[in-house]
Parts: sequence; structure tokens; C-alpha cells
Amino acid sequence: ETAEGFDDCLKQHETWTTEIASSFKDCQEASSAHARLQLECGDQQTHFESSLCQYAARSAEHCLCHERMVAYYLRQSAAAKTLEVNRQADFEAASRIDCLLGVVNFTDTNGSVTKSNLLETCKKATFNTSHLTIVYGSAPAESVFCNATQGKPCSSEWLVTEYEDKAWSVAAPARACTPCPAVASLTTTPTTTTTSGAPPAPCELLAPQAFDGKTAIPLPDTCQASGNEARTVMVWIKNEGAPNGWTIFHQGGRQGVYDRGQVWGVRPLGPHHIWGHSNDIDFEKQLVFGSEAWHHFGVTWDGTNYAVYYDGSVVQSGTHEKAFATSGGAFYGGAGPGIGHYFTGEASDLRYWSKALSAEEVAYYAGLPRTTAA
Repeated sequence: ETAEGFDDCLKQHETWTTEIASSFKDCQEASSAHARLQLECGDQQTHFESSLCQYAARSAEHCLCHERMVAYYLRQSAAAKTLEVNRQADFEAASRIDCLLGVVNFTDTNGSVTKSNLLETCKKATFNTSHLTIVYGSAPAESVFCNATQGKPCSSEWLVTEYEDKAWSVAAPARACTPCPAVASLTTTPTTTTTSGAPPAPCELLAPQAFDGKTAIPLPDTCQASGNEARTVMVWIKNEGAPNGWTIFHQGGRQGVYDRGQVWGVRPLGPHHIWGHSNDIDFEKQLVFGSEAWHHFGVTWDGTNYAVYYDGSVVQSGTHEKAFATSGGAFYGGAGPGIGHYFTGEASDLRYWSKALSAEEVAYYAGLPRTTAA
């Protein structure tokens, strides 16, 4: 009985050994498959990350190229706009000269018309230059989002959803995401010239305004400034009054109460072209603002540096060391009650930003068609 029991024990051990060997073989095959599939998943993740990073790099190159082309277009359109304005001014001047020559050569045998009357007519005459107006296209909208690169192309959010809340995630963890390498040409913020060419103005009054030299238009809080903060102001001007001394845009001195340095007035023809009441900036170049033609005017200030624009082009720039201390309201067409400096003529498309715009952005707005109706 003992021998038979021992034989049975050996047989059962042999059976168990066979079963264990079979199970061990299955485990080895499963382990090999797990390692193979994990390696395959890792390779696919590497390929995914590499593809996305290559896309981001190409997208950055595309966006940089687009930004350069838009800037080039803005410079060209601003130059064309200047040529257009000059051509219209030349046409008006030539037409007026032709009218005056007619007065010189005029002879009235009946005495019913005098040369002085004809001369006054020529002086007051306006000439149609609409046939010289250029219709400008706009830079096409950019459909590519110019900030494509992210620090990690595979998001931790979907890793949590697809892996980390599963029971098997501990045994088969996902590999950590790898950031894209730095791309020198990549912009870090979305471009500001993708759809409109420049940032919209938080304060604007586009409709044409007629100023009588006696009053100014109060502007909302979005046109006001505080202290020495940066700012940009642009406007179309047709001067019909004094050759200087008038203000087209003014900040500070609410209701005529102000201290020295607390005002910031823009006087395109001076004196003291940016008037700070003993803290002034004077222009070296004398600009032309007459009744014959419209001109676009702009000023930018970043807290230290200023730039002056005439028909979309920089005519003067520099550094002004003394800070402004602007306070109070904002006015269009004069410095407001108690101060004066009122403007006589027409103006349109007043725009104001509480930051200093770039030359390309100023050129963009100078190149836009002027608003001609309310």
C-alpha cells in the first residue's frame, strides 16, 4: 500500500509539473507579448510626437512668412496711399492754377464781371479728385493658428482618461510625454495681423466731424490716459483754420483744471506739437495740413519713446526722458473748456489705444479708406 501510494504521488506530481510548465510557458508568451506591444506603443508615441513637432515647426515657418508678407503689404499700401494723397493734392493745385491763369487772361468787355470776383471764385473752388482714388485690397485672413507648438503634444488629460483610471495601468503605464525641441522661428504668441491687420481700437469715433473752432467733443473713458502710460492716437485731418495753435486730441485738465505736466495734447502744427504744459515735444519737420487735402496723422508713445506719422510714414521719432503725468478727461477737436486751443476744419476716423502701436500697424490704419459718411 505504501509503494502504491508513492507511485500515485509521483504520477500526480508529474501531472502538476506538466501543468505548471504549460502555465509557465503561457506566462512567458504573455510577458513577451506585453513587452513587444509596449515597445510598439512607445514607438507609435514617438512617431506621433515627432510628427506633431514637425507640423508645429512647419506651421511656425509658415506663420512667420505670412507675418512678413503682411508687413510688406502694409508698407507698400501705406506708400501707395501717400502717392494717392499727393497726386490728389497735385491735381487740386494744378486745377486752381489753371483757374487763376484764366483770371489773368480774362477780359470782360461789358464790365459785368470783375477779375476780383473771378479770383475769389478760384480761391473758394473745390475740385473733384474721386477719379484719382485707389481702391485698396486687404491682407487675406490667416486660417492657420500661429501658436501651434505646445510644451507636450500628448495631453495629460487624455492619458488620465485612457490609461490611468484603468486597473491594468500600473502594469502597463504610459510613457511620459516628450516636449518638442525649441524652434527658433516660432512665434510665442498669436499674430496680431491675421484678420484685420492691427488690433482694434478700444476708443474710436470714425464718422466725419465738422469743428467750428469754438467747441470740442468730450470723449469716453476709454480715450483717457493715466500718468505716463503708453498710448497711440490716429486721425484724418483737413484743416480750415489757423496755421498753428490748435489741438486735435487732448487728455487731462478736466473742465479746465490742471497742473503743469498733467495734460497731453496733440498739436499737429505746433507750437509744442505734443503739449504737456512745460513738458513738451517739438517736431523738427513742419507738416502740411491745409484745406486742399486730407492727411492722416498719428502719434505713438511707449513711456519713453515717441514716433510721429504723416500719411502712414514715420516723419520723426525719438526719446523724451521726462515722464508725463496725465490726468482728467479726453477731448476731440480742442483741449476742452477752460483751455481752448480749438480746431477749425474737418476730421474723421479718430482711433485711440492705450499702448504704442508698431509702424506696420500704423501704416495699416493709414491705408484704410477714410470714413466719408456718418
